[in-house]
This record gives sequence, structure tokens and C-alpha cells, in this order.
Amino acid sequence: GGSITPKGIRARDVAVPIKGITSIDKVALVNLEGASIIGVPGVARRFMGAMSDRAVNVIMITQASSEHSICVAVPEEQGDLAMAAVKSAFELELARSTVNSVSLLKGLSIIAIVGEGMAFTPGVSATFLRALASSGCNVRAIAQGSSERQVSVVVNRDDTTRGLRAVHQAFTLSGTVLSIAVVGASGQVGAQLISQIQAQRLALRDRGLDLRIVAAGDKEHMALEERGLNGDVAELIARGPAFSLDGLTTALQNDINPIRVVVDCTASDEVVSYYERWLSRGISVVTPNKKGGSGPMDRYARCRAALRKTSAQWLYECSVGAALPVINTIQDMLQTGDRIQQIEGVFSGTLSYLFNTMTPDTPFSAAVQQAKDRGFTEPDPRDDLSGLDVARKMVILARELGLSLELADIPVESLVPEPLRAWTYSGPSEGLADAFIKELAHYDGSMAARVKDATKAGKVLRYVGVVDVPAGSARVELREYARSSPLGGLSYNDNLISISSDRYTPQPLVIQGPGAGPALTASGVFADILRLSRG
Repeated sequence: GGSITPKGIRARDVAVPIKGITSIDKVALVNLEGASIIGVPGVARRFMGAMSDRAVNVIMITQASSEHSICVAVPEEQGDLAMAAVKSAFELELARSTVNSVSLLKGLSIIAIVGEGMAFTPGVSATFLRALASSGCNVRAIAQGSSERQVSVVVNRDDTTRGLRAVHQAFTLSGTVLSIAVVGASGQVGAQLISQIQAQRLALRDRGLDLRIVAAGDKEHMALEERGLNGDVAELIARGPAFSLDGLTTALQNDINPIRVVVDCTASDEVVSYYERWLSRGISVVTPNKKGGSGPMDRYARCRAALRKTSAQWLYECSVGAALPVINTIQDMLQTGDRIQQIEGVFSGTLSYLFNTMTPDTPFSAAVQQAKDRGFTEPDPRDDLSGLDVARKMVILARELGLSLELADIPVESLVPEPLRAWTYSGPSEGLADAFIKELAHYDGSMAARVKDATKAGKVLRYVGVVDVPAGSARVELREYARSSPLGGLSYNDNLISISSDRYTPQPLVIQGPGAGPALTASGVFADILRLSRG
């Protein structure tokens, strides 16, 4: 199968150097290999003569300049005949081991690009091979004539369709297609993301980008559709089979589109345990889940190693600042040669709101109640007040800066009074937050004293995370800041990240804005998906 772009056509307003992309299925490779054939006249003649004598149709031939091997592609049904012919022709050399081996490999296809415009046009072969690599196609053999009007490669048959689509997209003969699987699709962030993708899908398709949600699931069920889920995805999930990470993985592996991505909108460590498997198979991961970047260092290192072996990407901008551009900014600074000395900031919208709300006349429990009423807290406010969420973000940032820190290495000042850390609640789940806040009121005195002391000094309290690169450490704690400082001047539930570096000194680079909320986080995940589509 294949496609032809007639001469003179400009695909998607871009001049295309090729006229067509085609494939030949059911191909086998026959390979003759041996150091003793180097520089020996007549080897190629004998090899091809053997093919001719048995009426084997040679589709493609390639020989490296080292003359160490000769390889031909033949119809698969003639593969055994071709190998027998070569073994017969080189029987003596095989017996003496002057020829190392004659091998046959079946289950292959040929993908070729052709066109007059390819001649003397640099980069055509590079674009072709890059597209195949990005789609996970391993090239078994390659041939290009000196006329430069055709390049042919041999790939595994199962990769053919994905490879063809990747080459189509690379030469702008078709739009870019992303196959997306959303895990945690029924959660707030996952549902918002699906809604945003559906709202933008037609506009993006007009610009040559087709986002297809081919799989979506929650803890109980999932929905699969290789052409893309349409309509009420939540309803499709509810009617679907039991959720299975293995089933989702298989569906993406079998997907024919070159760009495949899992979007992990959960806080699950089990889902993170699949990252290495996905990345090693060329499936990208986009996630706001902090447990991937802050989990055990050995698992993190394995994921990083998997990235180096494939064209997959692991994007996790939203794991630190929702939609704020923190990770990308840090990566840009480091890649342009800047050296970051310290990152300091408020990384929790909930805790930002608490300390922006508190005054000497506002009890701590009352501030927590206000945050809860506005939907800023977790169902159990201790998840916010413990500081563990901020600590995970510090681990992610520290590793981004080259520090091999574990979560246990981060000293964390918990805002949960010691007696309440093991407090249990036996009532209905929707009443947990109110019950906890009622208990918290008994401990308002200590926080009131700290607020009073800070106010007397003309300062305010801020719950911050700090990564100190020269010291190789990070910490999470409650600190006092002058009202005139960037951190002291925060309002409502804004996050603020201050980055000090060799270039940004004495004034740091400051990133500020809302850092919480399902819609914001989903938009940041969406932006990472779009970034992935651009390669």
C-alpha cells in the first residue's frame, strides 16, 4: 500500500520533495556474512547468480562498503528457496568457516519514498529515517541508488502501518495524529482534560493536528476505541470492561499511529510503576502525578534510561506548578548554560491561601475552614497541612537540578499538630474535613503566637519549599518574609517560585500565578500534550 503526491502539489502549503510513499508486505531478508569475503572478487556475482538460478525475485539489495556482508530482500514465500540457494553456492566456504553465516529473516516489509525532488536535496533521507525512529520502527536494511530518487528500508511487518503514517506526517502529506490514553479519566483533572480536548479538537484538526482519545479509564472501568472516543466519555467508561493497565498498554502497543501517549491524571503509585514499560516501548507519558518524579531514585533512573533508548518523552510540567511554566523554564536555563543556585517559593495554592488569609485576629482553624469552603483543600486537610505534597515537588526540582535526593532526605515542618497526625475519624467521608477542623481549633494558640510575632516584626508567614543546590539539600518549612518582598506580597491562592542563578542575580527570576484547580492543571497537561505533538 502507499500514497502518491502528484508533481506540483504542495501538501499543507509546504513544498514536498517526494512524489510518493509506498510499502511492500511479506518480505524476507537473506544475509551472507563473513570477514573472509572482504575484497574477494566475484562474491556478489556468485550470490546474485544463485538467486537467478533458482528464479528468486530480488526486490532490494544492499552491501556495506566494508564488503563484510551482502543482504537481499525477497518475497517471503521465496525466502527458504533463496537461503538454500545461497548455502549451496557457498557450501565450501561455510564448511571451512570462511563465511560466518547465511541467515533468513521473515515477517518484514519494505517502506520506500520516491521522487524527482529528492535528488540533490539535503535532509530527505534524514527526515525519512527520523520519522521511522520516532514511531518505533527499527530499520533492518536500507538501500538508496546514486540517482537519489528513491530510498527503501526494511522494517518489521507489524510496524509498517505506523511507519507509513509517521513518514506521511514528516513530509506533511497528512496531519499529525496523537493516540491518547487518559488514566484517571473520571477524576477532576482527567474529566477537565477530556472536556478541553473535545472542545478544541476541530480547531486543532484544521491546523493539521488530530488528537484522538483512544483509551480512557478510572479505577473500575475503561473504554477503548482505536478511531477515538466520541461523545460522553464518562458514560462510555461506565459501560466498558474492567480497568486494566496491561489491557491499556496492549491497546497502545497495537495502535498504528506513530505518536502514542499515556496521560496519567491519578496520584497512583501503581500507574507510575508502568512508566518505564511505556517509555521503553516508545509510548510517551504526560502527567501531573508527582509520584513519578519524586518516587524511589532507582525507578526514576530507570525511566530516564528508557527515555534515552526511544523517541518517547516524559513531560511533567504540571507536577510542580499546575499550569505555571516552572520545569520548562528551569530546563531552558540549564540548557543555555546558566547555573541555578537556589529555588525558593510557595508551591501550594491551599497553603498560600491560608497564610494570605490569616491575621492576628483569624484563628488557624478558621483559615483552614475558609479554604475548605472554597474547595481549596483535600478531603482530608492533613494531606495539605502535612507538607508532603510540597516535599514531593522539592524532590522533583532537586532532581531536575542534578541532585539525587529521595523524599526521606527532605526535612518537612508539618502544620498538623502532633496529636492530630494519627487522629482517626469514623463518620461519613463528607464530614471528615469539618470534624478535623473542629479538632484543630484546640491547637490554634501556637500558630496564633507565630502570626503575632511575625506581625510585630512587620512580616508575614509563608509556607515554602527551598532547594539549595550548593548545599545539595532541600527543605520545607514555615518562614517569615517582609511584606515588601515578592513572597510577602502574595495574594489569594497564588504560587510564587523564585529562581536564583548566575545570570539572575541579585534579582531572581520570579514565576507567579494560580497554582491549583482542576481546570488550570488540565490546561497545563493539555499544553504538554501539544508540546509533545511538536516533537
